[in-house]
Amino acid sequence: ARAGVYVTAVGDSVMLGAAREMGAAVDGIDVDAQVSRSLGAAIAILEDRKARGILADTVVLHIGNNGPVTDEQIDRVAEIVGDRRTIILSLRVPRWWEAENNQVLIRGAGRYGFEMLDWQAASGERPEILWTDGIHLRPAGAVFYTELLTEKLAHPPTPPEPVLSEIELPGGFARP
Repeated sequence: ARAGVYVTAVGDSVMLGAAREMGAAVDGIDVDAQVSRSLGAAIAILEDRKARGILADTVVLHIGNNGPVTDEQIDRVAEIVGDRRTIILSLRVPRWWEAENNQVLIRGAGRYGFEMLDWQAASGERPEILWTDGIHLRPAGAVFYTELLTEKLAHPPTPPEPVLSEIELPGGFARP
């Protein structure tokens, strides 16, 4: 990753609403968020950053608000990010694809060990932070979104304890 860039965050207009706050709160974050972005477009951005050697060691992805996403697309994300720490935000978007997209994201997180940040639940508890469309961030929402993400970034998951099992080698425990 480029010196000083520790987090690559790719998203659509929801993340865009918090881009300034994210930049101020997180050292070395590269936020690439754009209105109406699809997961296909986000994949192209991840591919480009990786090819140029500037995909950070931590990747944040908040995408799927603008239309359906597929398991195959998540497989492609996994190929690109490799063993980087990857955080995926669940979706709050009152559209027919919300539930299925969230299932795709959760399944993908389970397959590849991505961390989920449950934006759907967190934003549901604070409806006043969203505009009346129920999707986009009011100024207070941008602050709340950034706080959730900053908290998540500050607490990487603890790796599971290694399981020590006795392995009996042939003759290893033989008694004369």
